[in-house]
Amino acid sequence: VIFYHSYYLLFLFKFIKIFKKYNLIIEVEESYKAAWGKSDSEINNEIKNLKGADAYIYVNDLLPNFIENTKPYVVCYGNYEVKDSLSTKKRNNKKRIVYAGLISEKDASDIYLALNAMKYLDDSYSLSILGYGSDYALNKLKQYIVEKDLSNNVVYEGFLKGDDYINFLNNCDFAINPRFLSDNLSDYTFPSKVLAYLSVGLPVVSTPIRCIEESKVSDLISFSESADPLSFSNAIKKLNLNTNPVFTIESLDKEFIVDLKRLLENVAG
Repeated sequence: VIFYHSYYLLFLFKFIKIFKKYNLIIEVEESYKAAWGKSDSEINNEIKNLKGADAYIYVNDLLPNFIENTKPYVVCYGNYEVKDSLSTKKRNNKKRIVYAGLISEKDASDIYLALNAMKYLDDSYSLSILGYGSDYALNKLKQYIVEKDLSNNVVYEGFLKGDDYINFLNNCDFAINPRFLSDNLSDYTFPSKVLAYLSVGLPVVSTPIRCIEESKVSDLISFSESADPLSFSNAIKKLNLNTNPVFTIESLDKEFIVDLKRLLENVAG
């Protein structure tokens, strides 16, 4: 049984395993407590509950050291499906940046790191924001863009998914992952949007977080020196746009298929 880690159902699968005697593989996409910014004790308790499976599918290369590295495991960073690049017409000659993800209400958050970095970039750059959040968060975002005089270079495009999302990414020059979450929390995650960006061939600028730095896609990412708006803007300016990460993603896909098959054979005995 491959169980996608659900915080509220894991105990049930482990309990049934006592009687049914099946092999349990847990797919760990993140620690929910870490993603929610909870205390170390709460995170450790969740991690403790994840122990005891027969094998694991982890979302980053750090999790085995926190949960279980003596049992068979494979690592999958996300969806490795390479999306066909579409020939699209840019709206203007600006270098078009895309940010996709949560629009937080907090000033100290990913989206506001991105916005504040735009203050240090000239008019040759534009930022398109694709995201979701509460009505309060979205209204605050729009107001901030106006108040900080960013309207000429920053546009909130709404929330897109599926083909609309992929088509929009294909109309951008590069993507950003301004992660404000500290390493002691982000160590338990992997930003899924990074794989989405790479799978359409977009170069990516990210803050320096260990879960990406110690991954097999680290060479595809341009890292800022810190989670500081000025540092992040400098990384954007230095970005080489003449790169294509698609071949690496295709290679990771083939590698994962082989590794997963080997894991299933190992567990099945």
